[in-house]
Amino acid sequence: MRRAAAVLLLASLLSFQITMEAHAEVDERYDGGTRPPLSEHERMIVRRQIELEVEAERRRAVDEARLEEEERQRLAAEREARPLALKLLEARCSRCHDAERIEAARYGLLGWHATILRKRWINGAAVVAGESGVIARYLAHLQPAKLPRQVAEWMLLAVSVIVLWGAIRWVMIASARRLREGSEGRC
Repeated sequence: MRRAAAVLLLASLLSFQITMEAHAEVDERYDGGTRPPLSEHERMIVRRQIELEVEAERRRAVDEARLEEEERQRLAAEREARPLALKLLEARCSRCHDAERIEAARYGLLGWHATILRKRWINGAAVVAGESGVIARYLAHLQPAKLPRQVAEWMLLAVSVIVLWGAIRWVMIASARRLREGSEGRC
């Protein structure tokens, strides 16, 4: 709305300047005696032409402002119609990464989850848990990794789970031994 008001103000100032120049042109037509001054009828014709030009310029400025407003509303409607995942991707990831960098990366679903998790923990990205799943699914669907990469991601997950399970089991066994040894020594 401010833009339309600014365009109208600019058109008004422009039309005022054109009108003033035209009046000066009409009044300065008399160039020291070589041409006779314009008659009143001729002045009215010139003024009417100027008024028509000013009105046409004002209408053009109003039409241009209307078209700009329609374009702004169309773009806003397009942005609103985009999928939630794309909106989240733009809001959260585009702060640090340009579109080319995001499009160049190819991960599977696990790879995207890991990437987003790493960005949250290490880089402090403002992505909450619910958003990360939506973004990861969108990116995995939009630009999936090749099958070997996806298999490698799943294998890495399986190895990580096995190692974690082994570490937890080892801690539990060690704790049970210490408890057993401690209880045997007290009796």
